Amino acid sequence: MQRCAVTYRTVFIFAAVAGIALPSAAAAPRTRAPKAAIELTPSSASALVQFEVEVTDSQTSAAKRHAVSDAAMFVAKSGGDAQAALAAPEGAGAAAGAAHFTVRLFIVADGRLYTGGRGQCGAWQNDVARCSAACDGGSFAVRRNGAAPVELLIGAVPGGEAGSGRGIAITGCGFDEDHEIRLVAKAGRGLAVAGFRHD
Repeated sequence: MQRCAVTYRTVFIFAAVAGIALPSAAAAPRTRAPKAAIELTPSSASALVQFEVEVTDSQTSAAKRHAVSDAAMFVAKSGGDAQAALAAPEGAGAAAGAAHFTVRLFIVADGRLYTGGRGQCGAWQNDVARCSAACDGGSFAVRRNGAAPVELLIGAVPGGEAGSGRGIAITGCGFDEDHEIRLVAKAGRGLAVAGFRHD
């Protein structure tokens, strides 16, 4: 053990004389590699209780509602850093009317997995990014919240477009022509909010 200590001390002295930097506890931390897409999961077991999936028969207009049992939110930034997009400054990162990032929702209800919920979200305004679902499927919002740290808002989003209270289509563009399937706020609620986190 003593020989190793002497050897390291000798190397340290040589490095100091030669001007060579050795690794130390004060060295800069490794930077996080950017990811074009990240997955967020519900922040708690009860995070989804405000949501339901509404299945409406296209012929009879009869609707059934099912509780949401699980979900995942995928945030993507084409050619960029999805996590940085979520942390971008207010109003930055997108031109007017352009998508700042995209969202894809995986929803589980009544034993079925729905993967067609997609939307494009604009720049942050007051920590809220307003999003339009694909194929005129409705509108929703993503809100930054330090505790969650991201929240999904479905329903009557404050300041949102008319009709946003109908939720969003989650079966893709014409995937199920016999039924209209939407992610909506639970019956009796105007707005549903769920927290999501990035593990």
